[in-house]
This record gives sequence, structure tokens and C-alpha cells, in this order.
Amino acid sequence: MPSNRRRRSKKESYWREQVARWRDSGLSQAEFSRQAGFSSRLFGYWKRRFEQAQGASSVQAVVAVPMPHAPEPKTGHQPIIVHAWHDVRLEIPDDFHPGSLEKILVVLGRLA
Repeated sequence: MPSNRRRRSKKESYWREQVARWRDSGLSQAEFSRQAGFSSRLFGYWKRRFEQAQGASSVQAVVAVPMPHAPEPKTGHQPIIVHAWHDVRLEIPDDFHPGSLEKILVVLGRLA
């Protein structure tokens, strides 16, 4: 195998491992990159490259679905309802901790 091909293969293996480590870390891309000591732009480039190589058909998206207006419950508080994919529905009470909601949205974004 020519030297360039070997180098490219090693580089791809390295970045695939970094993307896998990031997915398992629970960190944002920027924070993971900062802790690992490389640029978040470079990390983003490799992540997108691998995602594009998988093809658009294998990527699922989180889609906002308009819901018909329902009357508010008597308490005056209405939960936030998130529909993700055909079989996932999250109902979030209005007093849910915002930090926890952010973490849930990050995870959903990664699954998309």
C-alpha cells in the first residue's frame, strides 16, 4: 500500500475514534475538542465527513411537528411535547429544570 494511502487510513482511523469518544463523552463538540487539544473546526470537519459518508438515508432528523391547539389544562400550565421519530414522544412539564432539558436536546441532536 502506498505511503499516502496508509497515512490517510491512519488519519481516518484516528478521527473515527475521536468521534466515537466524543459521542460517548456527553460533552459538546467544542468542549470535547478543547479538552482533547485540537480545534473544534477540525473535529467538526471529520464528524461531517463521516456522517456524509454514511449517506443521508441512514440519518434520522428531529422534526418539529405542528400540533393542533388544545385548551390549556385548568392549572394554567401546559407541558412541552417533543415528537422525535415515529415512536419517540417526550412530554416535559413546565417546571422541568432547564439544564436537564438542554442535555436532553443535545442527546436528541446526536441521535439525529
